[in-house]
This record gives sequence, structure tokens and C-alpha cells, in this order.
Amino acid sequence: MPARPSSRTLLKILKLNQGRLGNGKARNLLIEDFGADVSAETYEHIKNQLISTGSIRKGRGRGGSIVLIESEKKTIVPRGTKNQRKSNEKKVDDLFTSLSYTPGARVTRNRKTITLLCGDDNDKIFCGWDDSKSRYYLEYRVESDNQDCTALVQKIFNDEKDIIPDLEIHTRKSNTKLFINETIAQTNRVVRDVISSLSNVTLANGPEKFSENNQINPSRYYTEIASVIKHCVVNNLRWPMRNWRQMLGFDDVDSIIDIGYSHLGLASKKPHREHVVPVCLIKEEAIRLAEKNAPVKVIADFIQHHLWVVILDEEEANLLDTSKEKGGLDLKTQMPAGWVWGDNPIERIIGCTGIKISFRKAAPLPKWKPWRGRRRDKISEISKKFFSSD
Repeated sequence: MPARPSSRTLLKILKLNQGRLGNGKARNLLIEDFGADVSAETYEHIKNQLISTGSIRKGRGRGGSIVLIESEKKTIVPRGTKNQRKSNEKKVDDLFTSLSYTPGARVTRNRKTITLLCGDDNDKIFCGWDDSKSRYYLEYRVESDNQDCTALVQKIFNDEKDIIPDLEIHTRKSNTKLFINETIAQTNRVVRDVISSLSNVTLANGPEKFSENNQINPSRYYTEIASVIKHCVVNNLRWPMRNWRQMLGFDDVDSIIDIGYSHLGLASKKPHREHVVPVCLIKEEAIRLAEKNAPVKVIADFIQHHLWVVILDEEEANLLDTSKEKGGLDLKTQMPAGWVWGDNPIERIIGCTGIKISFRKAAPLPKWKPWRGRRRDKISEISKKFFSSD
């Protein structure tokens, strides 16, 4: 028997275990295969041999791990395979959903990638899905007419790698990519960190003409957030809605939802933005509509009819929010008793408090007609409940 096992033996063990093992498990399997004890020092020597030849790399985990580099090379599906294209498009769609209304960024869905314009100077970075690596990525592209900021981008990406060692940075003459992993939540967090890092610097690659000019398109806004909600419900994606208020932008669109002010609110030193219908109720009802298979247009119409803001004085807002035991109305997260969807959305403000609102010119408050699902859907739902009762 040789004095110690060969590096080929450890490589064989890794291949038999899907190309990834914790150091402790790998050493135990090596001992079992070798038929004698293998010291920690010997194991480290063998491991470092394989790392130096590029056969394996270090991985994360308690006690560390090793990863077979060959196992990370995915079989490339022939170009044009319909199912693969759909899978890749869904990956990008899911990422786009998670990045919609990311604070400090404007998000555009391209054919294969997503464009992020960050901050006031519209720093441009791209993100997408790399099928060969099965990872989401961020990408900075060097443009011929703009300054080359590769060094700055590398520093920002390296800061992320210090936090998450498994990230990979690939730099070429024309671009720099940060490969993250297959997890959308992790990708979303990295994107937000990078956007924050770009807030005090510039990549000098923003488009000369930025069409939105900070103006929000109302019809587009309501349709997009309704699409996000419907997408999350249909695909059972719960995590995007954990930070739903920020994700849906309910606090970032006052230019289209601010409809008026009270006399005290207009002159107040501490003005308070008050949604006339608590946004938690709007979100919950929008989700319920999506669960009932309501079309995106219906959900968008519902949100548009109820998502309004008025400016109150701090004391007026406290009257709504404070509990009845403390002299308030206890209406922070609820509407008045008897109110139903389709009733006057401003009822919580003017009907209960007596506060008079001066409406801005042409503030639309039309009556909303509740959506009714198809009769066959209701019958199907009742049947499911009846047959599942046993």
C-alpha cells in the first residue's frame, strides 16, 4: 500500500459525489477508500495539489469545501432549442420582476438582458442569466465613445466578492462581468449594493437623452406593478413581496397619486403623506384578485382607483393612526366599518375625521366597479372545496 493516497483518488471521489464535498466529508471518504488513516496535513497537501492544477477550487461552508471545476461546465444546449430559450427567458423575467422599482434605478427589459440606469447620472450596467455557468451576472461594458471605467467597476465588484467569496469576476478588453449564483434573492441584494456603491461615483456611460426625464407614465406604472403582482402569484414567488412597499413603488409616485391637501397640511412645518386607503389593504386585495385569476388590466385598474395620497398635518395623521383607547380613530391599517371596495376611497379621511381636503385640479376619483370572476371559475372553486373537505 502506498504511503498516502494520490490526488487522482480524491478527484475520483469528488466525481462520484456530484463534484462538491465538505472538507470533513471528503477526508472521511478518502480514508474509507484508502483503507487507512489520512492525516489532516496529508489531506490538505492532496487538496492543494488539485487546486494548483486547476482541477478543483475551494468552496464555502462550515469547515470549508472543495468543488470540482469540471462539474461547473454545463453542456451547451444547441442554439435555437425552444425549451431552453423559454427557460432562459423565464430566468431573466424572474430577475426583472425582482428588480422592478429598485430604489435608485430604472429598469428596462431587453431581449436577452436587463439594463439598469443607476442614480442621477444614469450609470449603465447590464444583468442577465448565463446558461453556460447557470448563474446570474452583472456586466459593465466599455463603450468606444466613453471613458473606460473598468478599474472602478473591478473595485466595486471586488467589494462584493469580499462579502460573498463564491462570486466570480471575469474581465475582458470590452467588458467586466460579476457572476453571482442561481439565486434571485442573492442577485437582487448584490444589485442593490452595486447601485449604492455607484451613488458617489460615475461610469460616465449614461445615455445622452433619457426619455423619462423623471416623469412617470401613469398607465405604464399601474400595468407594471399589476404585472409584478400577477407574476409573483402565478409563479408562487413569495420573497419578492417581503419588501413589497419598496418593490411596488407605492411611496415613489407622488407625482401621479397626490390629489390634495388639508388646510393645516398645506401650511404645516411637518406635513405628512397619507394614503387615503392603507396600502397594505391595496396590496392584499390586489393579490387576492390575482389569485382569483383576474387579468392584469383588472388589477391595474383596481390599484389606480385606490392608490391616492393627501397631505395632512402631523396631528391630523396621528388622529387616524392612534388607537381609540388613546383618543384616536384606530384607522392606521383599516377602513371605516361598513366600507367596501368600490366605495369612495377618500371616506377614511373626510368621513371619519371631518378634515376638509382641497383637491388639486382634475383629481380623478371615479367609482370603481368590483371585478367578478367567471361563473365557471367560481363553480370550479366551490367543487374543489367540497371534494377536499374529506
